[in-house]
Amino acid sequence: MNYLLIFLLLTTIKNEKEVYKKIKNFYLNLKTITGTFIQRECDQESGLCLEFRGKFYIKKPNYLRLLIEEPEKGLIVADGESLYFYYRQDSLIQKYSINEFNPFLIFFQIMKDTIFPHIEEKGKKYYLLTFSLPYYRLNLQLRKKDFLIEKIKYEWEKRDLEILLYSQKINQNLSDTLFKIKK
Repeated sequence: MNYLLIFLLLTTIKNEKEVYKKIKNFYLNLKTITGTFIQRECDQESGLCLEFRGKFYIKKPNYLRLLIEEPEKGLIVADGESLYFYYRQDSLIQKYSINEFNPFLIFFQIMKDTIFPHIEEKGKKYYLLTFSLPYYRLNLQLRKKDFLIEKIKYEWEKRDLEILLYSQKINQNLSDTLFKIKK
């Protein structure tokens, strides 16, 4: 009986590694991804939640453009080196290091060889990848048929961030000028 349990456990681990290898290969070969999003961030202590809607454009290695359409217009751009937040109502631009936390760039950061997630099947349509990291937990819900991420969920210090992705298109030509902010 114990040998059967050990065999089943080893088989499960092997299958997880094979699935993750396929997912990694998909994202290693991914050049661009675009679509629409809904982002919800909730603070458990205050009970406050913020929701944003808009369009996203992502290009390797670290290019990002988020056009926030609701609740108010905004723009976030990563030019490969820096991350810019543009607030139209104030004509204000804030600049951050690209290495600071950015949930949308997870598409390319999960491909590092130093992390291995727990993988489980979620029904017939999805894989759920769970990364337990020192300061937060990350869950990615991917479609089995094409490995596209439909849901990103971060949990840390009594805060939750959930991003839902829709209408995704991959490997389209995106000009580098899309990832520049006019100052």
